[in-house]
Amino acid sequence: MNPANAALTSVILVTHNQLEYTKLCVQSIHRHTSEPYELIVVDNGSTDGTVEWAKRLGLRVEGRGQEESGPVRVTVAVNAVNRGFPAAANQGIRAASGQQILLLNNDTIVSYGWLTRMLRALYSGGWEKGDGFNLPERPEGCFAQIEPVPFFPNGMVGPVSNFVSGAQQIEVTYERRELRVMGQGPEEEGKVSRIEGRPGGAVECDLAMLDEFAAKWSEANNGQIVETNRLVGFCLLIRREVIDRIGLFDERFGIGNFEDDDFCLRARQAGFRLVIARDSFVHHFGGRTFLETGVDFGELMRRNERLFREKWAVKREWEREEVIGDQLSVIGGRELAIVSASGPQLSTLNPHLSLCMIARDNERTIGPAIEGIKPWVDEMIVVDTGSTDQTPRIAEGLGARVFHFDWCDDISAARNESIRHASGQWIFWMDTDDTIDEENGRKVRDLVRRSVNPSPQPSPPRGEGVSLPILGYLMKVRCPSAGENAETEFIEVDQVKLFRNLPPLRFEGRIHEQILMAIRRAGGTVAWTDIFVVHAHADNSPDGRTRKLDRDLRILGLDHRERPDHPFVLFNLGMTYAEAGGHEEAIGFLWQSIGRTGDDDSHLRKVYALLISSYCHLGRHVPAWETCLKGLKQFPDDAELRFRQATMLHQFGHLAEAAHAFETLLNGQEPRHLSSVDRGIKGYRARHNLALIYLDMGDLAKAELQWRLALEIAPDFHPSSRGLSDVLARQRKSAED
Repeated sequence: MNPANAALTSVILVTHNQLEYTKLCVQSIHRHTSEPYELIVVDNGSTDGTVEWAKRLGLRVEGRGQEESGPVRVTVAVNAVNRGFPAAANQGIRAASGQQILLLNNDTIVSYGWLTRMLRALYSGGWEKGDGFNLPERPEGCFAQIEPVPFFPNGMVGPVSNFVSGAQQIEVTYERRELRVMGQGPEEEGKVSRIEGRPGGAVECDLAMLDEFAAKWSEANNGQIVETNRLVGFCLLIRREVIDRIGLFDERFGIGNFEDDDFCLRARQAGFRLVIARDSFVHHFGGRTFLETGVDFGELMRRNERLFREKWAVKREWEREEVIGDQLSVIGGRELAIVSASGPQLSTLNPHLSLCMIARDNERTIGPAIEGIKPWVDEMIVVDTGSTDQTPRIAEGLGARVFHFDWCDDISAARNESIRHASGQWIFWMDTDDTIDEENGRKVRDLVRRSVNPSPQPSPPRGEGVSLPILGYLMKVRCPSAGENAETEFIEVDQVKLFRNLPPLRFEGRIHEQILMAIRRAGGTVAWTDIFVVHAHADNSPDGRTRKLDRDLRILGLDHRERPDHPFVLFNLGMTYAEAGGHEEAIGFLWQSIGRTGDDDSHLRKVYALLISSYCHLGRHVPAWETCLKGLKQFPDDAELRFRQATMLHQFGHLAEAAHAFETLLNGQEPRHLSSVDRGIKGYRARHNLALIYLDMGDLAKAELQWRLALEIAPDFHPSSRGLSDVLARQRKSAED
């Protein structure tokens, strides 16, 4: 939506005496607002003439000409007593007819273009009403039933200010020096506004200096938009759809404080972004109403903080800062911060990051898993699905919050339960037998701090030329071999390990659970990283593998009954049967998967590779070869398919063709794509096999060269060491020759 064409904005002022501040605020709105707006004044028992003044203002608006600027109308609601800010704000919202709601403290002064810039930030997410965005009803406590939405709009916007907490606070050059008693000569007319009755005497505000600062600040920060996890309610622009979705302010917070924190948390939980318009400046005197009431602010803060924590059942997750008088009192202390470039962009500096993990009888592995990631996350959530060992106690001892969940043969349900308890803006998930080292842990943290498209290449590249929000990041999971070459041999699997904590983003599938499909349906994309975790502590004993395969096949059977035609379920059945040695069953499921898979689905090339392997295990080399050619026709640059082609050519005795296939593999450039593959097939393993071919061809020099190259890549790969020793012996050479 273009701000110039924005629908009506309802500006709501809640007042309790302090008339001179209210006048100054309304004058600044009139002077600096070009968009259509209505003014709603909700008075909480004023005795200083505020109500009478507001009503006269309304009469003047009704009697003016259409060409005159100012609000389209003024509505005044009067309470006999001070009902508190949340209740009064709700009164104003109920009376509002605007497309946007703007709550504004009466002890503020707005600056030129303030609303224009806030509206630009509100609608900078590429969505506007009527574009097909649909917020579904969310059953209480249920995330699995949510239909994903195409985009997550900016739901609320706040400006920067001189007197506010958190990331909205900025340093100003006029404060204290320019807010002082000044002369009353005619030369000051239009520049000086006098405010009587402030403690310490009358105060006058040099509006020229304020406006000059605001203009320079806005120009320097033009278009900068910062995503945050909290906005302060002194000046808060709210999309109408947010209120329709989550309701009004919670009136349990009485006279005020923490109602804005509560509202922000509910909005984020519903999938809306909170952003700061860095180029919109609003001066805030701060605390005028609380000073007028004489309320014990410290006691009020303690009471409402307790109510907030009771409501949300939190201990540390929601951290905030409060300005009390002229001092900054820190309760918690984690906030998001600045940055951007020209044009509206989102950025964060220190966002909240949650580790989510599920566990069951993992006392052997959960300690190292948590210890590695603990320094790099803000909270750790562990959902235990029925441990009978010390797993929950170990996790709690390491600082994790442990929740218990009845196992229901659904890994996604357990993972989504862990997300439900997470308060972070970002989720990083690990298995209990994963570990992460310091270098990669630091990279995860740095990535979240940047959080603005650090990857030059989104993946997979769907929709060329279309800029999509990055909602997740791909990382490698390294699965070492259980054999003698564990240091060298491992499978690398691409997984979305880090993603935004938004309600529509939940795992799918009872097993081999996925988040990528939810991200894509939500209109987002993912980006590549070079980060990896090591999946090294699984039980690879014969009994352990048998138990795992039996469990996987049982759960996949349930998934298949629920989703009999889902290509990924069929793929996983084929893969698991192949791993269990049931190659006939594997072949059937894999061909079914191909028949239901789109050409650009990430698992399709792996289906062909698994089919070739199963055919070869059964000694059916002709269909294996035909399947390989079919796969290469569709994916000519696929490394695993090319490796299998070269291996079969070697087995068939076509040595020159096999050597050429391996050379093609080694020299080729494969486009980046999601994969689960042995990392050595484009390196040391390909060179080792090529050396064997040259050995069969009788070319000992070329075989020696390839084994030396293989060992440069993987010095501990024992088959190449033995091959090199053998070929050197045949040539009567030493390793140093």
